[in-house]
Amino acid sequence: MGRRLSIAQLAAMAEVNPRLIGELERAMRAHVSLEMARRFLHLIDVSITFEPRPVHVDEATRIRAEQRRKLWTGEQTTLSTQGPPPPLSDAAERLTAVVRTSRLATGLQRAHRAPAATRALTSTP
Repeated sequence: MGRRLSIAQLAAMAEVNPRLIGELERAMRAHVSLEMARRFLHLIDVSITFEPRPVHVDEATRIRAEQRRKLWTGEQTTLSTQGPPPPLSDAAERLTAVVRTSRLATGLQRAHRAPAATRALTSTP
């Protein structure tokens, strides 16, 4: 039989907060991070390795991902397949575009929050 450790001893060995050990023991925490699990497994001499699974990505998904990455870098792009939008010539046009986008985003957020019954009543066939 293994030796019994206090919560403080186990926490010190795993380099975690003792509160985490207590929460796990009382089933107050359903999940731990991968790093925490690795620390606990290391204490009992168990190691884990991960290998990437091959992922099949169709061409359309690859193109959309590439376009999203351009957005993240701040490069002007569009998710439309019709080519890039024409450049906006002045500050007023840019501000108008931002307002339009903001209104669209707000509308989408409200539609997402609306109950399904409300969406069904307001949708057009």
